Amino acid sequence: LDVRSERLGLPMSPGGETPLALHAQYTRAEILLAYGDGTAGKPSTNREGVRWLPEIKTDIFFVTLRKSSRTFSPTTMYRDYALSDSLFHWESQNATHNESPIGLRYRQQRSDGTNVVLFVREENTRRNGRKGAPFTCLGNVDYVSDEGNRPMQITWRLRNPLPEALLEASQIIAAA
Repeated sequence: LDVRSERLGLPMSPGGETPLALHAQYTRAEILLAYGDGTAGKPSTNREGVRWLPEIKTDIFFVTLRKSSRTFSPTTMYRDYALSDSLFHWESQNATHNESPIGLRYRQQRSDGTNVVLFVREENTRRNGRKGAPFTCLGNVDYVSDEGNRPMQITWRLRNPLPEALLEASQIIAAA
C-alpha cells in the first residue's frame, strides 16, 4: 500500500533536483526552501502564484483550483484546471503577453532549457478551516501551446500523470 500512496510521493522526473517527491503535499514555504529560496530561519515571503528562480532557471507555479472572491481579487481569478491526466490549462499573470520576456520564457522553455514545476491544491483552506492548505507536487511540465494575451492561456504537458482524485476535483471545479 505504501508504494501506491499519494501522500508518500514518488521520485521526481528528471529536472526536479530537489528533495521533493512527486504527488506529495507541501506548504509554500517548504517548496520554496527546497528550491533554495530563503532559509529555514527566514523563509521566502513570496505570495504570488509564480516564482521565477533565475539562478536555477526554474519557474514554480502555485495553483489553487477553487478560487473565491473572499481570498482572490477579480484580477487573480485565473481559470486553471486539468484538461486530462497529462494536460493542464493555466493562465499567466495579467500583464503577461506572448511577446513579453516572461511570455517568451514560457513559450521557449525547451529551447532555453528552463524548468516549470507545477504545484496544485484544490482550495486555499484546509478541511479544518485554517488557511494555507498544502500544494500537491505535480512535478515538471512542458510547454505545449498558448493563446490569448494578458493573461496568456497556456497548455502544459505533465511529465507524470495527475493523481486521479485531483483530476476529478479539477474537472468538477472547472465545470462549475
